[in-house]
Amino acid sequence: MITLTHLLVAVAMLACTDVEFEIPTPVPGGGNSSGSGSGNTQNGNGGGNTPVVRPLTMAERYPAATDEPCSLVPDGKSDTYAYMNARGYYQECPDSSGVHAYNHVKHITQVWDDSLARYVYRFDIHIDIDDDRGKPEITDRQRNEIKTYGVSPDNMVASEGQTHTYTWKFQIPNGFKATNKFCHLHQLKGYGGDDVGNPLVTLVARLRSGKQYLELTHYGSNGGPSSVLKSTSLDDFEGEWVMVREKATYLHKGQYEIEIVRLKDDKVLLYYKTLNLDLWRIGATAIRPKWGIYRSFGEGGSLKSQMRDESLLFTDFTIKEE
Repeated sequence: MITLTHLLVAVAMLACTDVEFEIPTPVPGGGNSSGSGSGNTQNGNGGGNTPVVRPLTMAERYPAATDEPCSLVPDGKSDTYAYMNARGYYQECPDSSGVHAYNHVKHITQVWDDSLARYVYRFDIHIDIDDDRGKPEITDRQRNEIKTYGVSPDNMVASEGQTHTYTWKFQIPNGFKATNKFCHLHQLKGYGGDDVGNPLVTLVARLRSGKQYLELTHYGSNGGPSSVLKSTSLDDFEGEWVMVREKATYLHKGQYEIEIVRLKDDKVLLYYKTLNLDLWRIGATAIRPKWGIYRSFGEGGSLKSQMRDESLLFTDFTIKEE
């Protein structure tokens, strides 16, 4: 007879392995799964309680990255900025922009997400209020991002020749509004030196011929032009959690690989790999990642009518130096 004790022991043994497994759930009713008495069965071999298989939830298949190197996973209770800073991540937020100058509002907060069954970070941006870090001379864009840089631990910024792997999860809201100008959701960007105005690589939401895309773009050294390395429909991203794994070797002839997987069905939405990509900046001190939303609203706000307030979700940031 298969008892509940047997099932619990089996689940406990599987949980100690690295193998993906499914948790059996007993079927209500009398009898047993192997007997020959009366009762409904799943396999026609007799009456009783035949276990049925419950697929793992999305939260179980993709647990929080709390034990990963240089991780940033919200705990739902700490001060958001203090917690991020203590882990080597720093914010660039419009908390004092516009009306916020008299009533500061945190633009990165922790919220509960039912599908992942844990707290995540919400990045808010307001089209009619927020600017770029409160700088009055910048009138065509706004940002709400986190980054690593010189004050972060050494293994969270990359020197020339080093290889770093980044992972994170994010969700773009339903009805997201992009324009034909830039809307960066992620950047690999240098600091120090004179040739760091443009990022090296970005993930950009963009409107082209009436359709929205997520584009992987690359910028050449010395102000070189940008090129789209890969593009895919933004439709597959809206309202869905996705996981990103990105690996970069920082050289002028560097290696780069990225994969974005939709969590609900493990579908690969974007993949790109190259063994020859300019991933360094002349005179740069280091390269670091940035995440959030950094978007143009046009000179003098000319694109604001095409845009809206947005709230993007992020979680499970990790950085691994090889």
